[in-house]
Amino acid sequence: MGWIALGILAALLIWAISIYNRLVELKNRFKNAFAQIDVQLKRRYDLIPNLVETAKGYMKFERETLEAVISARNSAQAAIGKAAADPANADAMKALTTAEGTLTGALSRFFALAEAYPDLKANQNMLQLQEELFRRFYAVAREQRGALAVHVDERCGVLSGYVAHDLGVLVV
Repeated sequence: MGWIALGILAALLIWAISIYNRLVELKNRFKNAFAQIDVQLKRRYDLIPNLVETAKGYMKFERETLEAVISARNSAQAAIGKAAADPANADAMKALTTAEGTLTGALSRFFALAEAYPDLKANQNMLQLQEELFRRFYAVAREQRGALAVHVDERCGVLSGYVAHDLGVLVV
């Protein structure tokens, strides 16, 4: 009887250790996913001052829009700093989402106004910066979808009973 209890206790201990290890793995995946998004957002923020400088010479009368873009960029950069310090903080993530929305709106207004300046539209530097900015925007979206897919896959796998997935068995 004592050996059975000891065997059950050992099995429970192994099970608890495996659950702990799985939680640590999920936490690390979460942090890695946010780190990938963080990198893409920082690259995006680094492009904005160059974009504004390029446009300043052409858009002399649109100072308000240029200042709104820079202000939104600075707010978003501050928000990413807070979110990167603690990605699990819901308030920091909400502030980042709000700041990103403000920045996207300011950039949309900026690009709409830029359409009214044919010389600016034809400027190669402006075109390259705009293209790179859009590439960064889509890279962020791709990273977010990837992070969400990993999270949903993990949750669905556990909740639906697809434990076979963890064992390497393909379940369709």
